[in-house]
Amino acid sequence: KIGEGIEYLGGFRLSGGSLYGYGSGNEPAQVTVFDKKRQKVFYGTGPLFIIKREQNIVAEGVNAKLYMDEDSLFHPAADFRLDIPSQLISLSRGDKGSERNPFFSSFYNMNLNTDRIAWHLNLDSLEIGARAGTAKGVAQKVSFESSNHFDMAVYNRMQHIASKNPISTLYVTWLESDQDKEDNGRIVSDNTFAKRMNANFDYSSIQTLLAEMVRDGFINYYFDRHEIELRDKLIHYALASQGKRDFDAINIESTSSTANAQLNLKTKETEVHDVDKIELSSRQKVALLPYGNEFTLLKNRDMRFGGRLFAGLVLFEGSNMEFNYEKFQVGFDSVRHMDFYLPTGDLDKNGQPIANAMNSTVELVSGVLLVDAPNNKSGKEDLAMFPSLQAKKPSFVFYDRPDIQHGVYKRDSFYFKLDPFSFNGLDSYTKEQLKFRGEMFPATIFPPFKETIVVREEDKSFGFVHKTPPQGYPTYSKKGNYTGELDLSNRGFLGKGKLEYLTADIESEDLVFRPRQTTGTAKKFFMEEDRKGNVKVPQAKGENVSVNWLPFKDSMYVESKAKDFELFKAAGYSHKGTLILTPSGLKGRGVFEWAEGKLTSKLISYGPFQASADTADLEIKSLDGQGIAFDSKNIDGELDFDAQNGQFKANSESATTTLPLDQYRTSMNEFTWDMRKKTIEFQSDPNKPGNFVSIDPDQDTLSFNGHTAFYDMNTNFLNIGGVKVIKAADAYIFPDTSDIIIEPGGKMKQLANARIVADTVNKYHTINRATVDILGKKLYKATGYYEYNIFGYNQEVFFNNIVGERRGGGSMSTKNVLTSASGDIAPEDSFHMDVRTLFKGKIILKANQRNLRFEGFAKIEADKLPNRHWFSIYSEVDRTDPIIRIANAKNEEGDPLVTGFYLSKEVGEMYPRILLPAYARVDRAILDCSGVFKYDAKNDRFTYGDSSKVAGVTQRGPKMVFDNRVGTIQGEGPLNIGSGLKYMHVTAAGRIKSDFNKPDSVFHTVTAELMTGIEMTVPKTLLEMMVNDIKASSFDAQPVQYNTNLAYYQPTTSEFISDEKD
Repeated sequence: KIGEGIEYLGGFRLSGGSLYGYGSGNEPAQVTVFDKKRQKVFYGTGPLFIIKREQNIVAEGVNAKLYMDEDSLFHPAADFRLDIPSQLISLSRGDKGSERNPFFSSFYNMNLNTDRIAWHLNLDSLEIGARAGTAKGVAQKVSFESSNHFDMAVYNRMQHIASKNPISTLYVTWLESDQDKEDNGRIVSDNTFAKRMNANFDYSSIQTLLAEMVRDGFINYYFDRHEIELRDKLIHYALASQGKRDFDAINIESTSSTANAQLNLKTKETEVHDVDKIELSSRQKVALLPYGNEFTLLKNRDMRFGGRLFAGLVLFEGSNMEFNYEKFQVGFDSVRHMDFYLPTGDLDKNGQPIANAMNSTVELVSGVLLVDAPNNKSGKEDLAMFPSLQAKKPSFVFYDRPDIQHGVYKRDSFYFKLDPFSFNGLDSYTKEQLKFRGEMFPATIFPPFKETIVVREEDKSFGFVHKTPPQGYPTYSKKGNYTGELDLSNRGFLGKGKLEYLTADIESEDLVFRPRQTTGTAKKFFMEEDRKGNVKVPQAKGENVSVNWLPFKDSMYVESKAKDFELFKAAGYSHKGTLILTPSGLKGRGVFEWAEGKLTSKLISYGPFQASADTADLEIKSLDGQGIAFDSKNIDGELDFDAQNGQFKANSESATTTLPLDQYRTSMNEFTWDMRKKTIEFQSDPNKPGNFVSIDPDQDTLSFNGHTAFYDMNTNFLNIGGVKVIKAADAYIFPDTSDIIIEPGGKMKQLANARIVADTVNKYHTINRATVDILGKKLYKATGYYEYNIFGYNQEVFFNNIVGERRGGGSMSTKNVLTSASGDIAPEDSFHMDVRTLFKGKIILKANQRNLRFEGFAKIEADKLPNRHWFSIYSEVDRTDPIIRIANAKNEEGDPLVTGFYLSKEVGEMYPRILLPAYARVDRAILDCSGVFKYDAKNDRFTYGDSSKVAGVTQRGPKMVFDNRVGTIQGEGPLNIGSGLKYMHVTAAGRIKSDFNKPDSVFHTVTAELMTGIEMTVPKTLLEMMVNDIKASSFDAQPVQYNTNLAYYQPTTSEFISDEKD
């Protein structure tokens, strides 16, 4: 014992700190290692072991065995190292002679071409791979070669350019020797072998060849003894090359920069890494591309793997496949998919057949792939049945790829289930041989049925063409029925036949059945009328239609491609768009049209001779068929052609109905159409009238409200009732009877006996008994009577030219609107502007002005006033407080008329005038009162003069009062005297009196009271004398009493004060 579980047998020699164990030529030194259970795990013999107690044991050229129960890993001349603290055994190949031999595993029955094997005794794991000291990241190649492997290329490579193959030559040399073959004597002299290769050779001539044969595991070579030991591989290659022994193609290579494989000593399974492929049979073209480049090596070359397994023209892909070497077969419980390749008949550049993958795959395959006969692993005999698949359980073809009808055929319910089957000759079949019996499970479309899938020529997928029984198949849980042909491929689940749903029959050549939908087209579509059933439906016909059946939404959509559907048994009714068949009746989406109208909706419900919709647009055609008479949007209603009426109601308050022939739209939300009488009657909420708006661009959206409306399609007259008022321009127009008639073209019929109030803001004016033409929102024309009542006179003005229209500058949309009117007054009308003033001429009304404007002539009625003239007037007059302008007045002959006191230049006399011509135009006005005048009915007096003073606003200015009771005249204000003096300026004010009681040929007596101010230049001496006199007499003078005559002093004095506040 040289350590725990380590035994040494042989000689000893101590040198320094190391112990050298050695043996003799016949008795080599031995090292045995045991595990904790005293089971032998290693046994090695060699000429020299270097032992460092409790550290390590090393040796070269050791005949080594690592034990795994009854089996072992063997090498004839390995470098051995046991690291005692870590319990790691390492076996490495050397660089020369027998050191290059591969390891042999009796458990796996394979040669392991690896440079290193390391066994972690404490971990129960064995590592196969990179030798110690190999640079990190440098890949090392390891091969796992079957003991029955044969490669003709290797066999031929050994020969090089020699005339004899060294493998066969050495085998024959051994056979011809006199050794006892039964005792497994396999020794040949190196010189003998050299001579057999070439008579001129000796052992030195073949050293390179022998090294190569050692490296490849054909021989063991003992140079010091000049002996060649034949290994099993050489005998196997010699016999296999002559066809005398079966062989296989299993030689698996791993190229890794870490450990190539790990052997689990408990399970005796080896996980091999970094493997690109595994060839099982070259003859049958069976090979594997493992998942993750890994597989598990099992006893006697059995394997467990997952990946892509190629077998002839078939590809299997899945996990947990197991290869049984003895039976030479691969078993699998559930291969994910199996792909068949179809030969094209062409060859590639290597002369191999070209095959393309089918567009279908068989999935969840359970069974056995027979690679070849167990005794024909080499494929020496070309057995046609191999490779062969024995499917033990049902397998499946699914149609859930995204490119097949967008993936609607989900694999949980739509699939073809293949019966268990056998399929031979996987490397040489035709597409006609690819047919498999089974059962079709078409989801909810049809019940399952038996069929055989074959290769469909159209797309190289698995499918079939199936005929239904004469009675057909119930579709979608008996929601319908189908009779005809069923076609399955990667194009989908198609049909050619008759589809029946509710009362409809559809003959189609291109149906596509999906689990929750069927689509297709049909040349003919027919639906039978049903008036007796629980659900009443119309007759419907269509040509060249498309069908979209959603059975689980209880809807079949039928769309006309070119020609509208014919509805009802009666002719002339059509539907353009989509018809929807449902258990609750026939629906439509699109346009329902007949001779009299058109109904457009996303959902129309059809009865035998009815149509209804909860949201629709209705157009009713004019009787001549040349236009639209009625157009209503967003309505809910029903058309009953049996009863010849329609009932409709708007869905929202904002919905409108348009009458294009009458150029109007209305918000009235309910109406009844009498198809026989050709009339439409509107109803509105009693508490909320309907709105009517003109759509004629020339009428500027004229609008008004009404409570009722009646449209007569025979005349196209729209009669609107309950219209209280219409706003046009700046006026309110009140109809007499509240009925409005709109004529074709949109013109409102003339209103009679209406009332106009203008404007709409101030409502200054009212015109009665008006005849009105309302031409738009901003334009109307009318005639009517205007009341002009004053005290004692009830008068009317007839306005024959009333117009409300746009006025002023700017664009049409921004111009203001204004009502104006005018009327003519004749003398015989005896029209009074006020109680004492007659008027003849034109009266003008502006709606935005309170007062009427008078343009003509007026005449004062005053019996005490002599020689009265008609005087011109061009001004507005407030009839509630008439003040009449007389400035610049003229008589009918055009002579200027004056009012006031005048000084005759001819005789030097002063005289009064009231709206009469002056005696001479050169006469000077002393008191000019030609401004305005106002009549005081209570006192029968006329007041003339400055407008402010006449109105009593100020005390300054001229004023003259004529008292008609007595004929007297009294004036006050500034008096124009001394205006012709050169060196002084006279300012005078005061009162003047006169009367008209004397004939006009005689100058009237005029008296005046004056207050005068004189502005002149006074010499200084004289001015001082005047001042002294005033001062001297001021002590004896009486006080001045200013308030004794205020009526005189106040107005008179005010003419001398520039600021009235003073």
